[in-house]
Amino acid sequence: MNRFWKFSGLLAGVVVIDIFFLSPGFLGVAIGGESAFQTALGVTLLLASAMVVLAALYLIYFKPRGAGSIPQLETKEDYLESLREFKDSRVFGNDIDTVLTQTERLEKKKDTVKRTLAHRFGEGELSYQKFMAPVSDVEKLFYVNIRNIIVKVSVFDEGEYLKIKRAANDFSADVMEDKMQLFNHYIDSVKSSKNINEEVLTSLDKLILEISNLNTVDVSEVDNLPCMQEMNQLISQTKYYKNSEGAYE
Repeated sequence: MNRFWKFSGLLAGVVVIDIFFLSPGFLGVAIGGESAFQTALGVTLLLASAMVVLAALYLIYFKPRGAGSIPQLETKEDYLESLREFKDSRVFGNDIDTVLTQTERLEKKKDTVKRTLAHRFGEGELSYQKFMAPVSDVEKLFYVNIRNIIVKVSVFDEGEYLKIKRAANDFSADVMEDKMQLFNHYIDSVKSSKNINEEVLTSLDKLILEISNLNTVDVSEVDNLPCMQEMNQLISQTKYYKNSEGAYE
């Protein structure tokens, strides 16, 4: 749930409570009426409501995230839910939005590849299977990179990072350099994984174009097509893929 809906839900709850206490049709607590007790109770209720709203505003919109636990990631939906949890991050929010958009684009491009291949070959043909094999591999690579992003963002202490940036004059230049290098490792790793996933999407675009341009192709020639070689190279150069036991089930 993003910040807007969290805050809207809490604000709606506060309004409902205030209406219940202050409306003549319900408890009818009056401010400025004949009873001093009712006036005090009504004013106290409004002040408490304002304090709750202000506290929620800070906690939801302004309090930095601390380091948390790494979520269980087994299905695609697990990955997406975990990403959405970090949409409000002040450091990684824009990156997370981009990655979520990338996942939508991946699904669309996979469907386009399948439809284009089905138009050229039957699903049972060897050529179809030869083309789809690297598509499955780059999809796995894609989600391995998302796993890396989720792990890095989960253990990144955003609150400490923002405090250190504000307290630059409290430490020596060497200490600040060491600290910022450590934080920047997380930030750079997230951006690197995001960039690799964009390369995956580009490779699928090239595959779609190349398939659409084919008239005939021999099964033995599939692996020699430029787009296929590019995808295989992308997979082989990514250390996260080599060390993975499977991105999702």
